[in-house]
Amino acid sequence: MMSKLNKISIDYKNNYAIVRYETNDDLWTEQLLLEIKDACQMIKVNQKCLSVLFMSNSKNSGFGLSNNFSPITKDYKAIINSALIAVEELPIPSFFLMRGVTHLPAIEIALACDVRFALDDAIISLADKENHLQPSDFIVDRLAKLSHRSFALDLLLFQKTLKALDGKKSGLISEIYSSKEYLSEIEDVLGQITNYGAIA
Repeated sequence: MMSKLNKISIDYKNNYAIVRYETNDDLWTEQLLLEIKDACQMIKVNQKCLSVLFMSNSKNSGFGLSNNFSPITKDYKAIINSALIAVEELPIPSFFLMRGVTHLPAIEIALACDVRFALDDAIISLADKENHLQPSDFIVDRLAKLSHRSFALDLLLFQKTLKALDGKKSGLISEIYSSKEYLSEIEDVLGQITNYGAIA
């Protein structure tokens, strides 16, 4: 069964959902952030859905924020915060697949999820080349909790670009998959996890 918003499609499998999102030329838009929140609400009411995976429909998770949406406005802060809260408050295990370039705000959504997977081509950074978006307090807090200090400092202070293997060594990424054959393996993991929903 498939549910569709403008920028997001939700594919309901046996007992989990895959949320695929569309960026504009690999840039996140205001509409996409708003639809993340809507998708979370739709998933919440589906009682058969026991876990969810968020992933981009393109080869990149996202280069940054669209320059049509100014990151310095209060509206942006409210919208990104509402999307992050919606993901955090999902009552089921949530997963994010980092693929290709994963910059702000994609990495914020990834950090709001319970578990992060990555393809072997993933490039992680807190950069936003379009708007020079700065890391939020949410990112600082999450990185401090989820990853090793040196990894967090490399991202936050030195604005380094790190690979998927760095993320796995830091504890930020749980598993790395081949960029050629990954979806069936990840779906197997999701299927197994939903069998232990109460434990999760």
